[in-house]
Amino acid sequence: MRLLLILMFVLFVIAVAGTQPKLAAQSFLEALLRPLGLSLSPDEDGLFRTDTPRSPYPTIRFASIGDYGNDSQPENDVADLVKSWNPDFVITLGDNRYGSRSYDTVVGKYYCVFLKDALSGTFCPSGGTAAANAFFPSTGNHEYSDGGGINEYLDYFKLPGTGIQTTNTSGSEHYYDFIIGPVHFFAIDSTGVLNNISTNEQKTWLETQLKASTTPWQLVFFHHPPYSSGLHGSNTFMQWDFAAWGADALMAGHDHTYERLRVDGLLQFVNGAGGNSLYPFPIPPLPDKTEFRYADDWGAMLMTADDVHIKFEFYNRFGTLIDSTNLFNGPVKVFVPLVLQK
Repeated sequence: MRLLLILMFVLFVIAVAGTQPKLAAQSFLEALLRPLGLSLSPDEDGLFRTDTPRSPYPTIRFASIGDYGNDSQPENDVADLVKSWNPDFVITLGDNRYGSRSYDTVVGKYYCVFLKDALSGTFCPSGGTAAANAFFPSTGNHEYSDGGGINEYLDYFKLPGTGIQTTNTSGSEHYYDFIIGPVHFFAIDSTGVLNNISTNEQKTWLETQLKASTTPWQLVFFHHPPYSSGLHGSNTFMQWDFAAWGADALMAGHDHTYERLRVDGLLQFVNGAGGNSLYPFPIPPLPDKTEFRYADDWGAMLMTADDVHIKFEFYNRFGTLIDSTNLFNGPVKVFVPLVLQK
């Protein structure tokens, strides 16, 4: 292939250039870049650089937290970290509240700036100060088992929120979807699946909506990880055909660790280090699946996404970058990890 390109270039120079080889080279590069939707433009110094077509999608930055709602110092530290990033919004991976604490105490107290139309409370009396909802939780097992149960969760949050773009096809706030920028998000109620409350309904809905989605990226998030080398381990009841349906990545919690995996080409994360007590890793990394794992401190994930690229980063609560991974869009999704700490 390289030899063919060189030969094409030489022939092009002979045919077009004469005494203008620079012009010929420019024309040759433009001919190569044109099918890719790229062009060349000169700088002030006369050098040519590629110009990409303007994307119809804005670049977005969003955070992900999991297993955080216990009103502890680690939760406070992680919340401060998230707010220091000034992300566009936050998604959660379940267990938003532990015990009999109110959601105002464990969510409103720390994340009021992202909430809108939540149930008013002492720490977040306005129900949130965001112009539009920017806090998108998923349910965990403690949403069902603790306090007032799932109804207390549903009473507190209004999902996905007034004015948020959504297909509005689930007919439920247990599981729902929303679209921001180049990413279509799908929140699943994995505890509802575990308890066999809505397994078929959720699977059918998710498969249908993933296949119908037209955004550059599709991201699924929920509580129980399909695969994990943490204390709770893998959950076979959530080992769905996400990639075949069109998902680009998925995020889960439940194990109070951070782990990055790749399963049959699909990028997966366990991120349950948002505030509750950390878990050790009781078993070795999962062969051919675990790419990186960390359980030394609490933390959160920060994602930056445009229509061709998503960067996934995990920081500990003191702002140290622990892991970074890139996913590039195209005919084949390209996964480029950067491990920063063993």
